[in-house]
Amino acid sequence: LAVANTTLCRFCQLDRRFAGIEATKIAEQLGNPRAANLVMLGAMLARKPVVAPARMEGTIRSSFAGLAKPVISMNLQAFYWGLCI
Repeated sequence: LAVANTTLCRFCQLDRRFAGIEATKIAEQLGNPRAANLVMLGAMLARKPVVAPARMEGTIRSSFAGLAKPVISMNLQAFYWGLCI
């Protein structure tokens, strides 16, 4: 499975092996286009659940440890948006 950011790759050839997600557009709506990678991660895990979302949330929290709570919250929100797409 591959997830393509169709906000940036408008001419991606999508089929059952490739999921198209407007990750940058979603991340921009959440307030930070750099969170597109977390939208993509959530979308991939929704389609191929190789890691439990709760475990990934813990990893995201520890990766952003030391940053302001709004930064952590926004990145988690991006991840969960991806899971819901």
